[in-house]
Formats: sequence, structure tokens, C-alpha cells
Amino acid sequence: MRFAVAGTDITYLWNNLESRMEIMGGRNKDEETYAAFWRFGINLLDEGRLKLEVQPALWKIASDRNYQISAGPSFMLTGDITLRAMYLYDHNTDDHRVIMQIYYYRKL
Repeated sequence: MRFAVAGTDITYLWNNLESRMEIMGGRNKDEETYAAFWRFGINLLDEGRLKLEVQPALWKIASDRNYQISAGPSFMLTGDITLRAMYLYDHNTDDHRVIMQIYYYRKL
């Protein structure tokens, strides 16, 4: 088998704090593979409208290892639209990015 990975995730909510983690591990081309992602946030306004988040992630795929750290606010403009801005640092490339996102949620 060339690629086989299993994973799990956990979410813990307490008062205005959110902690979400995903962990995966397995094999890729007969080499060890793993990834871990953690997102920690604090809700600053009612109903989670304004949130500050920190998101470290690390992974190893075959011989490639890397980690990224990102942080920033998100603001729920309406029930359907959320605005998000983030700073992201990528260790392998020593890259620094500013990311702006608009999320549109639509009921199915």
C-alpha cells in the first residue's frame, strides 16, 4: 500500500474559549507520515461574532517536514458572511503572509 493514514479530532469548548485539534498518522510510500493541527480561539463578542485565533500546524510527509503558525481575528458580519484576516509564517520557506478571507455560508 502506498498511502494509508488514520486520524482523529477533538473539540473542547469552555465559556468563551475554543480548542480544536486534529492528529493524523500513517505511511506514505513506506515512510512515516504524520500531521497535527491545533486551533485555539477566544470569542470576544456575544454569539462568537468576534474571535481571535492561533493556529499552529506541523507535518511530515516522507522526508518533508514543516510547520506553520498563523494568528488573526475573524468577524461574523451577518449569519451568512464572516470576514477573516490572518498572519501566517511558514518555517521551510521562511515565508510571511497576510491572508484575507470572506466566507459565505448558504443553507442547503
